[in-house]
Amino acid sequence: MAAVPSTVRKAAYDVVVCGAGFAGVSVARHLSEHHRLKVALVDPNAPLSLTSAVSTECYRDVWGNGAMQQLMRRSIDGMETLARESGNEFNMNRNGYLFVATDPGDPLPEAPAEWKLRRTRGRTRHCSGDDANGLHASSSSSSSSSSSPCSSQPYVPNVAVPTPDPHCEFLANPDGMDLLTGEDVHRQFPFLARQSTHHRRNEEGKEGSDGITAAVHARRCGWLDSQGYGSYLLNRAKDHGVETWQGYSVSGIDVGNGRVKAVKLQHASSREVEVIEAPAFVNAAGPFARSIHALLPRDVEDPLGDLNLTNTLHAKVMLRDVHGVIPSHSPMIISADPIKIPWDEGELQGLLEANNEELEAMLGPAWCRSHLEALPAGAHVRPTSNGDWLVFVWEHAHHHVTAGTLVDDDHQDLKSPLHRDFYPDLVESRLDDLYPEMALRAMATIVPALEHYVGGGSGNQPPHIGTNMDGGYYTSTSDSKPVIGPLAEVGGYYFLCGFAGYGLMAAEGAGELCAQHVARDCSSNKSSIASFPEWGQAFSSELSQRLDYEKRFGTASTSGRIGGSL
Repeated sequence: MAAVPSTVRKAAYDVVVCGAGFAGVSVARHLSEHHRLKVALVDPNAPLSLTSAVSTECYRDVWGNGAMQQLMRRSIDGMETLARESGNEFNMNRNGYLFVATDPGDPLPEAPAEWKLRRTRGRTRHCSGDDANGLHASSSSSSSSSSSPCSSQPYVPNVAVPTPDPHCEFLANPDGMDLLTGEDVHRQFPFLARQSTHHRRNEEGKEGSDGITAAVHARRCGWLDSQGYGSYLLNRAKDHGVETWQGYSVSGIDVGNGRVKAVKLQHASSREVEVIEAPAFVNAAGPFARSIHALLPRDVEDPLGDLNLTNTLHAKVMLRDVHGVIPSHSPMIISADPIKIPWDEGELQGLLEANNEELEAMLGPAWCRSHLEALPAGAHVRPTSNGDWLVFVWEHAHHHVTAGTLVDDDHQDLKSPLHRDFYPDLVESRLDDLYPEMALRAMATIVPALEHYVGGGSGNQPPHIGTNMDGGYYTSTSDSKPVIGPLAEVGGYYFLCGFAGYGLMAAEGAGELCAQHVARDCSSNKSSIASFPEWGQAFSSELSQRLDYEKRFGTASTSGRIGGSL
């Protein structure tokens, strides 16, 4: 290893933020713009790279977990404010999420509340934003009382507006949730599979129908231009004095008398060492959070280990919609029921005759056991803002390989560009070769016109379609909630990590929350700092604090994740 240069330069800041993804850029902006602190934003790569560069770009305020819902609503409030202030520079929309069901009963009884589509007969039902998660409890066809936030009323379609939209007309779209049943679903969304008049019985003997029987349209959800959004946040942060240290890796954290004193940086190419004197450090390093935490003295405990912080590879598939199957103003379409992929006879025969070992090597044993069965709910597709492309995700359709397995030669584009000597805990996984085809075929059972894009296969050759596929690393705790706040054992050390794939939508609220923690410690004007929200305890780095919050508020039943992402 080359010798470290003897010349060591020093610089002084109030806060060092490690990691320039969405969360890191957001907390840097809040610290500088709202708390007037001098911030160094450090990343070995360009800001908004790695996972932030391949975001699924979505947001939602519908969560089965109360603390997560509070965080996301706070975050979306901030995103909408930024959209107004910028003239919607990042093309935010409010197209919504449409959870569709093919089972006339309650699908997925173990799923988050927003998936439980209890059926009503007749008119559309709407719930206001404050009671959106209560919609699933409606089981009567009678009209709600005047005191209830849920009522029968005409469905209001999305406002189709061009983007970019300097006047933010998308905010005119409703919030809350709408339940549509029967022909109302097809009337509003004619590209969805129409419910048939005949019935079938599934493998368990339960009666069902082909086509869509009901749908819940969660309204305050949508997507945006993630790079435009991130760039806007970064430029605002720089305008308020944030300085970026691109190309530098954090190589040490000095602790004295129980608190952070300085941060050591090393340049990736020159190996030059910088020492930044700062009383506060924010670990927003995404999939490298545990490696960064390991730079603290050895006697400091690792709460990220207690929270089981792990990395998995996520991927999305993009397909050019040359047939205009799904209009650009449509909501994201999400399957709320398990899906059985309709392989044709030749494809099925080829899969049955394939060598088991070869299949397991290609697809993973979990998929091999279930490829002829109904796979879990959660497949989803949405149009891009200009309507040219469709984005597919089905987390359950690909297998996450255990630690130490490298991406194979067919997926080199998904390898991390980061130096492994500095960051050893990036676990690389391999995607199923059939993932794009499976995601497409799954959604073709819901949007029949997607059959235009299904690639045929026969014999031992698996079907395949020409698509673009990319993805990044999701860093998750065991309860799928992020870690936001101080490390009790070391003063001035803060976590901002573990976003499990929803870093884009959480960044504004999480950055604000983390900045409040830091500012209470570092700011000279503490009286101007907003009171700390009670739900913030749910994201503590201390497992005991998280469990105490769950016990008091009953939020432990579900993380509110959709098919592992979004």
